[in-house]
Amino acid sequence: PNLTISKTDTPDPVLNGSFLNYTITITNIGGGNATNITLIETYSGNTTFNTSNPLPDSGTNNTFSLGNLTTNQTVLVNITVLVNNSVTLGTTLTNLVNVTYFNTTNDTQMIFTQENTTVGITSTALNVTLISPPNANFTNSNDVTFTCNATDSQNVTNITLYHNISQSFGVNQSINTSGTNV
Repeated sequence: PNLTISKTDTPDPVLNGSFLNYTITITNIGGGNATNITLIETYSGNTTFNTSNPLPDSGTNNTFSLGNLTTNQTVLVNITVLVNNSVTLGTTLTNLVNVTYFNTTNDTQMIFTQENTTVGITSTALNVTLISPPNANFTNSNDVTFTCNATDSQNVTNITLYHNISQSFGVNQSINTSGTNV
């Protein structure tokens, strides 16, 4: 038998304090039956196991006895973990999966893969509005102080806004600017 394994994560990026889902796909692409298939997960230390389908073996949260796969047969394992609230933005969560099985001559075979997930915020989480003072004089020689209103839907803290106006503009004229996501 020749088994392949793939793993996906949703969502990526993920918010701290929220659920992260992994889907693991194991397929026997040929060469005979694979028997006694066992999947072992190694979760990031920044996550806590929540649930899975199928359920893990009794007494564990990371070992799954999946039985046998005939040629062209596939098995899916869906796992949900909770990302700890204390994980800082930008942290990479690494989740490893290791699959062992016996081939047609009863030799133990092993395959593995990993999935990396970034802890961050979604692009729609933050709304920033710059408000200019009334009657502001927008010339290259004058400094103008803007009021910045920042709101979010996901309890984002420690927001830093970088704004660089590199061209001159007149009253009632807009300039497109770009920034950096936190």
